[in-house]
Amino acid sequence: MSTPLAIGAVAALAAAAELSKRGSRSKLSEAEKARIVEFVLAERVIEARRISEWLGCERLDLSGADLSGADLYRAGLHRANLTGADLTGAHLRGADLREADLTGADLADADLADADLSGADLSGAYLYRANLSGADLTGADLTGADLTGAVFVQDALGINLGHDRVFKGVPNEYRIQRSRLSGRDYGLVRAGD
Repeated sequence: MSTPLAIGAVAALAAAAELSKRGSRSKLSEAEKARIVEFVLAERVIEARRISEWLGCERLDLSGADLSGADLYRAGLHRANLTGADLTGAHLRGADLREADLTGADLADADLADADLSGADLSGAYLYRANLSGADLTGADLTGADLTGAVFVQDALGINLGHDRVFKGVPNEYRIQRSRLSGRDYGLVRAGD
């Protein structure tokens, strides 16, 4: 008599054996990456994630991908590896980018309105004139990000650059203010406040 636990254990061992045959790797070939990007652009993100995982990647690997101008409205890109990706002018309104790695990504003129970027790594990202209105940036790392002309408009959440956050530029309608409590803490304040 088989128990669900025993069946699950056998399935886990089979998956581990298959992964060890293929080898766990973080680098995909250009052809593999192109195939994954093709699925993402066709709005088949779940399938792209499965292919990426099957190829031994922990996360959906879109590092260095050219997704400029892509329509990824409400795309489920949580925990995706988008390091160095070109997302210039991409439509990411309402996208789930929780804990995504966007280190060094080009997000110039990208529409990230209402996107969930909580816990995302945006260090060194280029966010020139990006629309971040209504975006959730709780816990996001903006160290070294270029926010020149970025639009937060009103209700972006979780903007806490903290004392160790160094960024470039000033978003539209904001100015940089030195904290009164500590000479080291800086934050964003809406112009006129």
